[in-house]
Amino acid sequence: MFAQYRFAMVWAIPVGALIGILGALLIVIFSFVAGNTAQLSWTAWGFATVMYAAIGAVIALAGLLGGLLTVWLADRRSQDAPRVWVYGGSLGATGGVLVLFLLIGGIGGIGASTWWGLLSFLLMPGIIAAIVTCVAATILLDKCRARFAAVAADTAQEAAA
Repeated sequence: MFAQYRFAMVWAIPVGALIGILGALLIVIFSFVAGNTAQLSWTAWGFATVMYAAIGAVIALAGLLGGLLTVWLADRRSQDAPRVWVYGGSLGATGGVLVLFLLIGGIGGIGASTWWGLLSFLLMPGIIAAIVTCVAATILLDKCRARFAAVAADTAQEAAA
């Protein structure tokens, strides 16, 4: 059932970690440009790299679980619209990331004086992470679909010969 998405499932977490590392690089550079020279130390760079890589991997895992759940719940027997599977999986990944941020914000706000405090703080990063996840998932899933179609065409051509 998930054979054509194996490539995306294997690469989702490393791509998420790489996007997290790129985010850390941007934050360190912008902090330095803004005047925080302490951000240029190797310790700050190493800490930011590891922290943001872990955050990116967790966000990618949430997107992977959301996409897998969407694909599993959808009717996968239909061969009519493979593009729908790509965009359905991408929207599922986006939903998985949004659910992750809602859970973190909701659970983190339990002990706060206002329950929406942490939730409102995480709303914009959650939306940005969901958009980045949607774009990355669409690219990965579209590459998987094209790769799977090419393999199927080669197999059919060999069978016909």
